[in-house]
Amino acid sequence: MIIAGLLILVTSGAMGATFNVSTPAGFQAALDLAAANGEDDVVEAAAGTYALSETLSFNSTEDHAIKIEGSGAGSTILDGGGSRQLLSMTTMESGAMIALEGITFQNGTTASSGGGLQLTSETGGMQIRNCVVSNCAATEGDSIGGGAMLNSVSGTVTVRFCEFLLNVSSGNVGAMAIGASSGLVEVSECAFIGNVVNNSGGSEYFGDGGGLMVFSDGASHAVISSNIFSGNTAAGGSNPDGGGLMTYQSGRGSTLWLEANDFFENTAGLGGGGCSLRFNQSAEVTARQNRFFGNRTTSGSGGGALIYIDEGFLNYSENRHIANRAGEDGGGLWISHFSGSAQISSNIFTSNRSTNNGAGLFLATDSGRMKVERNVFDSNSSGNSGGALSMAATTGSADARNNTFFNNGAVHDGGGLYVYLDQVAAQSELNNNILWGSTPNAFGYSYGSGSGSLSLSYSAVEEAAGEAWFGTGCITNNPLFRNSGAGDFKLDWPGYPVTNETQSACIDSGDPASAPDPDGTRADMGAFPFPQGLAALGTPHWWLDFHGLTVGGLSFDSAELTDTDHDDEQAWREYVADTDPTNALSVLYVAEITAASGISVFFTGSMNRVYTLYGCGELSGGAWTNVSGAGPRSGAGGADSMADTNEPPMGPFYRLWVELP
Repeated sequence: MIIAGLLILVTSGAMGATFNVSTPAGFQAALDLAAANGEDDVVEAAAGTYALSETLSFNSTEDHAIKIEGSGAGSTILDGGGSRQLLSMTTMESGAMIALEGITFQNGTTASSGGGLQLTSETGGMQIRNCVVSNCAATEGDSIGGGAMLNSVSGTVTVRFCEFLLNVSSGNVGAMAIGASSGLVEVSECAFIGNVVNNSGGSEYFGDGGGLMVFSDGASHAVISSNIFSGNTAAGGSNPDGGGLMTYQSGRGSTLWLEANDFFENTAGLGGGGCSLRFNQSAEVTARQNRFFGNRTTSGSGGGALIYIDEGFLNYSENRHIANRAGEDGGGLWISHFSGSAQISSNIFTSNRSTNNGAGLFLATDSGRMKVERNVFDSNSSGNSGGALSMAATTGSADARNNTFFNNGAVHDGGGLYVYLDQVAAQSELNNNILWGSTPNAFGYSYGSGSGSLSLSYSAVEEAAGEAWFGTGCITNNPLFRNSGAGDFKLDWPGYPVTNETQSACIDSGDPASAPDPDGTRADMGAFPFPQGLAALGTPHWWLDFHGLTVGGLSFDSAELTDTDHDDEQAWREYVADTDPTNALSVLYVAEITAASGISVFFTGSMNRVYTLYGCGELSGGAWTNVSGAGPRSGAGGADSMADTNEPPMGPFYRLWVELP
């Protein structure tokens, strides 16, 4: 087909037309034809750099889909030369899906929104896959989306396997903004790196979302998973939030699933250095297995993450907050949950800092029910109160159970934990916790109206026996962590099942009214219950857990049959030998045999095992006999040897036998 002197190869089939293009002019001509040909269309862009003198545009009122497919993001490149937007597309109907794949959008610029590309759909969906958007800019104070702006009223928006690099907005959202009234938004396996929004004079509420922003004014559903947000910045205006990510879902009944994302070294001028999640009405929110490292807020709260929920449910679990900084409260995490319920469990907060309260976690509720359970707070520091955790409730409840606090500090009060209860109706249950190495003290609390008393129960608290809040079942015994210096805060009992000085006093010492531990025994104190019991072949559960052999949900009985280090010895045999089942070089072997002054067999022994030397005169049909005077005895705990001093010797063949005491 020849149009205006341009050659466009068009093929047609039952599923629609395919346009093969290789020049900017041919690209635009194909878009014009596809907008009105009454078919589902595919535009295939050949490899090459398309230096655009005008924005590529597509505007269709048809109920048909269009896909633009390049030869790969490293091959098909749309370049705006820093002077124009690259692509603008608008559809109106529910079947008018827009799909982009395998293209790089670079050096796009606009004074409006979407420096690289702008997609708008009423009810149709959008898909962007395997694309790169880099070095694009939205330059005016009221512009949105330095890299991309996607608007869908009720369609599904999916962005996967894409990179957004070094994009800039002078209004709102540095890399990509997604706006919806309802519908589903999915962003997964993408990278947002080095993007910046710096509000230069637009709305005072702009300056949010350095990397990504998802906004909706109706009931929307968002899934954000397995992305990287690194080195993004949100600045300018009166409240720049969400250095890496901001979600603002204001419709009642919205949902968010935030999973397995990495937030590294992002910055927000006000709230949520890593991410800011805001829900102005009811919502159900799950955030799990995300990592927050080195994020910060300049003057506000939530160095790692900030979450505001008006009402609804929050499940926040298995996240890691490390070395984040807040200019106000919540160095690692800040949560304000007006009403409803929240479960904050199995998270790690390490080396976070806050200028004010709650360096690890700051949690506030009006009438909600907040539960903080089985978290680790290690080496956090606040400039006021609650070095690790600060909780506040007006009339609701804020409970902390089975948490481990280690080496946390505050300038004024509650180096480990601080609780504020505003009204008489507010409640806080604090039991089964371990608070160790806190400065200036482990626990502090205050009441807003009237006076009251609050105490810890069934908890291990260092040097706290004389405190008024040192309540029923509390102890001052050292919890005996496995290796606190290496961040291992599981309870130790290497002599299990023998009750002796190796057993942590926190084992079987929790509140008797609490639910039993998974092994059916009385609740332990701290974040990690000690796994009592033996596998089918006699390997202690704690040993299998210590070596990580049950990772992935493997049962103890199955774990003792594994050979993780591929040394042809199953885990149960390595336990008997007291060797490391994860290290192929850790084996029991005879290092040397000498014949001077009798026969001596050299090996490396363990003080926790019993060794016996056996001799045999003939391998074929001969009997192995305990060498007289050579065991059974405990090992030396290092270089060891056993000798056959009998005359004649009981060899010449020898073997070393190891067993449990």
